Amino acid sequence: MKELKLKAYHKTLGVVHVLSIEFLNGLVEVSNGEKVYLFTLNEIELMQSTGICDKNGIEIYNGDIIKHFDDEILQVKWINDCARFFAISKYGIEREIPVGYELCKSSTKNMEVIGNMYENPELLEERK
Repeated sequence: MKELKLKAYHKTLGVVHVLSIEFLNGLVEVSNGEKVYLFTLNEIELMQSTGICDKNGIEIYNGDIIKHFDDEILQVKWINDCARFFAISKYGIEREIPVGYELCKSSTKNMEVIGNMYENPELLEERK
């Protein structure tokens, strides 16, 4: 069984490592590398690993923004109807449909993580 990897975004701490989650109490223990914090699930955005790395070996997470080899800016998003992660183009984000690339090891050879939707929303604005 593959390990579930999560990180989280907190509005003041930025992206942090998830140490544990108590679903019954709705609590998440996170660390920024220096200190451990306890938040409710409502105070953070969980980011799940796709299990795939970009061309530089950086692990790709839900919510990441990636650049395709042709300089197209894409957002990584889980699509429930397809039960998989996609790198979605602007057209797909606006319409909540998987227009873009299904994330698999072969499709990410030409992709590079350049940020995430929480810390770098301006990267998505550049697509308009």
